[in-house]
Amino acid sequence: MPSTVDLYAHYKQALGTYTVTRTLGNNIGVNAWNLSGRLSWNRSHQNELNATAGEYIEVLDNNGKIITRLYEDYAQTTPLYTFYVHGNDKILMQNTQLAILPITQNAQPFSISAANGAITFSYAGSSATTSNLIDPTANWKNPTTLRLYFFTSTTAVAGINNDRIIDFPVLTFTVRTDL
Repeated sequence: MPSTVDLYAHYKQALGTYTVTRTLGNNIGVNAWNLSGRLSWNRSHQNELNATAGEYIEVLDNNGKIITRLYEDYAQTTPLYTFYVHGNDKILMQNTQLAILPITQNAQPFSISAANGAITFSYAGSSATTSNLIDPTANWKNPTTLRLYFFTSTTAVAGINNDRIIDFPVLTFTVRTDL
């Protein structure tokens, strides 16, 4: 039976690492799982180019190892910035700032699923994209924690203290043990 864990977090700190966690249950040895719902990064700033500040949406195994990571960032291109949405090591979506912000700033359907050792992401109607585990030593069959990971490091340049907002107006987690 699915469980609902709707969630909203707003981070703005000049320095440090902060997390928000939600348990996904005592899931040991499942055959497949799915985290899905609607996701908005409304009024949120993308992860910084040099990884000095940002946020990640992560699913952790029972040992705290990262199975999946979903996040947004950007690249300085001319004449407009190019924005990206990543699922682990894959690009799920990319476009100019003007084209992608109306998408990421509004709640969009998303899904992160695992089966047969593969992780599959979809976001805002994009094609399903399959990826490897973010940490190859993580156990995808033991998803136990949803973590929102926010960070600002000492090497962040002045003015980098931007809002980081993750909003799941709908969030559901399901597991399959009968495959």
